[in-house]
Amino acid sequence: MRRPRGVGHRVLLVAALLAGHAGGHGENVPPELGGVTLCVASGGVQVTLEALTDARQQGALAGLAEDLRQEMTARLERQGVRVARPRWCWGRDGILTVAVNVRYLNPATYRGFGDPAYSYGVQLAVQRRWQRSPPRFDAGYTDIHSESRSGRPVRGVVAARAAELTDDLAQAWVKANPRR
Repeated sequence: MRRPRGVGHRVLLVAALLAGHAGGHGENVPPELGGVTLCVASGGVQVTLEALTDARQQGALAGLAEDLRQEMTARLERQGVRVARPRWCWGRDGILTVAVNVRYLNPATYRGFGDPAYSYGVQLAVQRRWQRSPPRFDAGYTDIHSESRSGRPVRGVVAARAAELTDDLAQAWVKANPRR
């Protein structure tokens, strides 16, 4: 039986997600946040949408980057984190970056997940001024979400995961800055 082109890659992606990375959550490097003011710029959240098949799916995720940035900034400030909001963060220390990827899982290829179902990832990092150095903070989450099985839109699930990572960052920042 001949597989359509690209199916092997998709199967490996799903297998990797299910074999231990699914629901992966937490810091990847020890945080170094002492004395750092987080720089949150308007372009700091990047959302990549893949294989969305119709206007309804695209519309449901429209504006996600800006909504996440605003909510994350508000969450950090409510928890006492020092946040700067310049137009650009380039050349500064403590740059908050968020990368979100949402991919529709076509049920013809990804069987058993329901329709609609998505793989998604949220990666949050606090970069140093010189980005070749390891980040000051780095945490992420990946999973597969089936709207048909859970009854919850993927947008809300992604936002909840971003909120969890934001809270992890806030806790690490408060711990590193006890005298604020």
